[in-house]
Amino acid sequence: MPDTSPKPRALLVYANPAITASPVPPYGMERVAQVMRLAGCEVVLLAPFIEEDPLAALNEALAQGADLVGFSVRNIDDALVVRGEVGAGDIDTNDYLPEVRPLVMRAVEALGAARVILGGAGLSAGAAPILRDLGATRAVRGPAEDLMYGMARGLVLGMGPVLPTDDPRVVELDRVTETNHQSPPMPRGAGAKMPGAWPTPTPRMAEYLRLTLARGGRVPVSISTGCDRRCAFCVEARFAAFTVKPRPVEHIVAEVMALERAGVKRLWLGCSELNAPDARHAKAVLRALQGRGLDLAVFLQPAPMDDELLDLIEGAGLDPTALSYEFGHLDDTLLRAGAGPATRRSIERLAELYLKRGYRTLGGSVLLGAHPQEDDTSLGRALDLARQLDAAFPDGLGLSYACGGRVYPETRLADWIAEDWDAARPHLYALPGQPIDETFVRPVVYSRPAAPRALLRQVRAALAGCRGHIGPMNAEAPASDAQLHAERLVNRGIWRHAQGHSKEAEGMFVEAESRWPGHLEALAQLGLLRANTLFDFTGARAAFQKLLAALPEADPRRGEIQAALTALRGSG
Repeated sequence: MPDTSPKPRALLVYANPAITASPVPPYGMERVAQVMRLAGCEVVLLAPFIEEDPLAALNEALAQGADLVGFSVRNIDDALVVRGEVGAGDIDTNDYLPEVRPLVMRAVEALGAARVILGGAGLSAGAAPILRDLGATRAVRGPAEDLMYGMARGLVLGMGPVLPTDDPRVVELDRVTETNHQSPPMPRGAGAKMPGAWPTPTPRMAEYLRLTLARGGRVPVSISTGCDRRCAFCVEARFAAFTVKPRPVEHIVAEVMALERAGVKRLWLGCSELNAPDARHAKAVLRALQGRGLDLAVFLQPAPMDDELLDLIEGAGLDPTALSYEFGHLDDTLLRAGAGPATRRSIERLAELYLKRGYRTLGGSVLLGAHPQEDDTSLGRALDLARQLDAAFPDGLGLSYACGGRVYPETRLADWIAEDWDAARPHLYALPGQPIDETFVRPVVYSRPAAPRALLRQVRAALAGCRGHIGPMNAEAPASDAQLHAERLVNRGIWRHAQGHSKEAEGMFVEAESRWPGHLEALAQLGLLRANTLFDFTGARAAFQKLLAALPEADPRRGEIQAALTALRGSG
């Protein structure tokens, strides 16, 4: 007879308080949900930070019953050091963990610590100290679908939420001997034993997919996992044991085709760098995606790069002049000491290749002031190269720069600081009213030869005469409370509309635009909702007219809105 006993119920929580105009889908959590369902569990996905009261959303889900709660901690902060030259304190970083902690503690209270598991890229930035901060005791770090499949099978077989004791990706606080910022080390060679991405296309969280598409975001597809670089400021290589695991090309294509069938063509190729550890996998992937009419984006490092790879990039629908390469820095001495994934010469070769092919610009990003060897001389050499590259291209250099680096627990930078606190302290900065957190869980920024805002002023002045689009990284991110609240309302309104609560969604779009007058997305969504769902053509015209007035005269979207207004004149 068939087994009619109830399946164990797993509640997976997307612990991502970030409020952005381009929401990031919970891809890792979706992949974990896939394998847990295959193991025989019922799985419920929850995105509590879409809601006005995240804790109430969690309590409502817990009231339905759960045998396990997993939290996907995507980020522990927004990694943004300073937004501008003027501010309330030394840094502007948004700390996310205080918003996540009440949810984790509530789950531990409801189920017990053994049935609450943490994971995600943010958690992997410092598993042990972050577990302590959030009030949990168990975590998996890095790619861990196989571990979660095994745990799910344990639940199905009545063995409880069991994790292996000999896998270095598993962090159990009662077995951790490391203190302060450190977590148990990932042994050399461990990365080779880690499984790759699950072979079949990943079922997506429908509401989040709709939200992502509605806001013009990108849907991720895994290309590879891990990193083999030695960048001092980055965590990924460490928790992946300095190993890149390429995903088989046929599995990538199958997932892309599944998304294409659903009408999704705007994709993010998920990997640390597409051309890491070399260009072979990148070329194979891009060769398989030629001519599909996809809208792709991806991270790349300056080398390896050649004509064949650039031809394939173009053929897959990517514009080489719109790419942003992760330079890391532009001073060769610092680059060779861990300030970035390549060397100055590799950056120069990339520029030479771009110029030979007739490209009008080259784009990239740098992190200045975040290396213990940074000084006025290294900074000057980096800025000199930036100006040289800008002068070489007809449209200049496209460069995003950050001044000062967030110190994450699981980095070489954190280790260097901990080895000599006296030398490091003059270069460390925290949020207003906070001490320097020696676990690096609370935001701590390392910046030299000047404080982040002073360094930003210096860099901006040095590059003021450049022709290219050069400016601080993520400067356009929502900043004020009113703007952040408006973004959250727009996202929640799209979510409610997808759930069929159209009048509630309308109210949220109206409130968002009142809190941030001229909010383009709020007005666009309001006009579409009224025209296509509520059939309020007068209200739709009013929203679109307001949107038209808010757009600059040269904005190409004005034509679409004028066409919509013309169509609406014949309705209602």
